[in-house]
Amino acid sequence: MDKIIKVKPFGSQRAKLLILKNSRGMTVSLSNFGARLVGITLPLEDGERQVIKSYSSDEAYKEHDSYVGASIGPVAGRIRDGFVELSGKNYYLDQNDGQNTLHGGRNSYEVIYWDYFINTVDNSVSFSHNFEENYKGFPGKLWVMITYHLDEDDTLRITYEAKSTEDTYFNPTNHVYFNLTGHFNHSVEHHLVKIASDYVAELGEDHLPTGELLPVLYSPFDFRDYQEFASGFHSRHPQVKMVGGYDHAWLLADYDVPVQVKSPDEKICLTMTTDQPAVVIYTYNHGKNKEKHSAFSLEAQAVPNTVKEKQFGHILLEANRLYSSQTTYHFDF
Repeated sequence: MDKIIKVKPFGSQRAKLLILKNSRGMTVSLSNFGARLVGITLPLEDGERQVIKSYSSDEAYKEHDSYVGASIGPVAGRIRDGFVELSGKNYYLDQNDGQNTLHGGRNSYEVIYWDYFINTVDNSVSFSHNFEENYKGFPGKLWVMITYHLDEDDTLRITYEAKSTEDTYFNPTNHVYFNLTGHFNHSVEHHLVKIASDYVAELGEDHLPTGELLPVLYSPFDFRDYQEFASGFHSRHPQVKMVGGYDHAWLLADYDVPVQVKSPDEKICLTMTTDQPAVVIYTYNHGKNKEKHSAFSLEAQAVPNTVKEKQFGHILLEANRLYSSQTTYHFDF
């Protein structure tokens, strides 16, 4: 039976809100503004709980934080010195983080009004965009499609597809922020976190990976068994102190369940799976007062600055080859 996917205004004339719902009552709200996740609402026994940070319109995102919930690209994270080398040629990118490039440059995927396609049979929405040649300095013309699919078992699947006319670099992710209590003026410190990872990428003073991997053993980065975020927030570890919390990439081991997070009341368990090599967890360290540490991201991607640190792998997308990647967020409640 086909699903009903609602489409509503979302601020300005171009912005739309698209709402998926499954038969168990879980809803996922999306917007073509930034190919963005706007809401994930779970029907608990004591009422509905909205578990991701959001704003009420495209204008509100622009005013407060346009990265929240947005698709990020062409390359998520920072690129040192704002240029990349490919086939012996340097390509100079938009520098929006000092001399570095952050999340593809200023006003990138997160502020685009994407074309969208609704599939009521599959209970999914796809967002697509054709990027002009050398968009933000990256070589080639690039087609990107991002599909959000809500399953009947309360799993949200995000699929990324892309094709370029030239060899280029591509490392997309989603900047969704979770707080499983549903209260975004409360710290996430008492969430229970489990990450199948033995190593985390060390950061330098510029918040870029140094190229070194740190063993998580005997450190606040050891989440191989359930630990609270508080173990890091209250730590004197120099990596945690430097960024005011977590803003690090964990290298994921080959396990069926790489990441799990439980709400403090243990009414919700979030499981993330991905075919990407790392997860970046950012604990909203830049917020003021009650906003600080009020949410956390689970950004499935290659390690930031992989384009300069070849030991982390590669993010090369060869000309005319189809890129395909999938990340899932499953909710038990």
